[in-house]
Amino acid sequence: MEMSSSSISRALFSIFGLVFIADVAFAFVGSVDNTPPTLSTFERLTPATSPTNADTLIFKVTFDEDVMNVDTTDFAVDGTTTATVTNVATVSAAEYSVTVSGGDLMSFDGNVGLNLAGGQNIADLAGNALPAGEPATDEVYVVDNTAPTFSSIVRSNPATSPTNADTLVFRATFDEDVVNVGTGDFAVNGTTTATVTNVATVSASVYDVTVSGGDLSGLDDTVGLNLGGSQDITDLAGHALPAGEPATDETYLVDNTAPTFSSIERLTPATSPTNADTLIFRATFDEDVTNVGTGDFGVDGTTT
Repeated sequence: MEMSSSSISRALFSIFGLVFIADVAFAFVGSVDNTPPTLSTFERLTPATSPTNADTLIFKVTFDEDVMNVDTTDFAVDGTTTATVTNVATVSAAEYSVTVSGGDLMSFDGNVGLNLAGGQNIADLAGNALPAGEPATDEVYVVDNTAPTFSSIVRSNPATSPTNADTLVFRATFDEDVVNVGTGDFAVNGTTTATVTNVATVSASVYDVTVSGGDLSGLDDTVGLNLGGSQDITDLAGHALPAGEPATDETYLVDNTAPTFSSIERLTPATSPTNADTLIFRATFDEDVTNVGTGDFGVDGTTT
């Protein structure tokens, strides 16, 4: 808003050696600012990405105009961390870098953000106080200081075991999102010469790992999955996945050999000859079998 004002002053003028006294009016035009400044953004600056395991977090704080009286007491840490605002650096009169550090930040797991402090005294250059409140852009850091955990390896396809499938798919699950997951991060466990041939992403924490090839089509043995010795899986904050097996670690029993009918023995009665009207035989196989019913057997002899 522009305001004009005027004043009248008496001045001396000299023209052709004659001195005159005259009243002269002077007008002044100025700008009056009655609008308070606006807090525009809290943005991640260093590091620029989240999640992070950084022990020092720097936020970029911007206003819609030049402000003054900006220091560490004008900001407060948002979150359950005991870290505090330890520095405010001026980038320009409308932009500041606010550092959060110390406390439990080096071991903290959780969100860390920035708020205006209750007693902040930031004002624009005309003296209008900054109102309380959050900016339209209000970024936070997800601080992660815990390594990921390998939660489970379960049978995916086929879902059951034993199996004679030539391709086995295991589902590997982690307790948080991870990166760098590939075929080189897994190894086949067992005597088979089959290898890990594919890793498909189901989500950032769930992956389907395929085992195939080698002697799998003729194998009779157990096949499992391990982490590879040189695996480089990490979480999004960069923590390496520790070596070891998950709490749930399923395997496949691969069976490519047909069952054998081992024996038929007298059961009831156990002796012969007999005059019993009902005869019970015990049929035994060399491994577990299914689909066994009356239609799978026939009576041998002249009886009806």
